Amino acid sequence: MNIFVGNTFLVETRGKKITIFKPDSASKKEDAYEKYVLGQVVLQTSFNNIILNKPVSKYNISGYKHINASYTPELILKIKNKYILVNTKIQELNSL
Repeated sequence: MNIFVGNTFLVETRGKKITIFKPDSASKKEDAYEKYVLGQVVLQTSFNNIILNKPVSKYNISGYKHINASYTPELILKIKNKYILVNTKIQELNSL
C-alpha cells in the first residue's frame, strides 16, 4: 500500500514493514512517484497499526496505473508502544 502524506512523504507498507520516503534535492524534478522512491528514506521499521484520523482519498499516479495509492494530510503510526505522527514532519506523540 502506498499513501502520500501531504506533499511531504510517501508511506509504503509491505505486510507489517513500513518505509517512509521524502524527496531529496536531486530527485525533486522527477515525476510524482519517482521523486519519493529515488529520494531519501527517513524511516524504515515494523509497525503495529496505521491510524487514519483524516480523510483518505484515492490518488492516481500518472504513468503508474498499476500502483494503487491513497492520499491523506496526516496519519499516525503505532510502533510498539509509541505513536508517531506523520504530516509535514515526523514526530513522536506523548499520547493519543
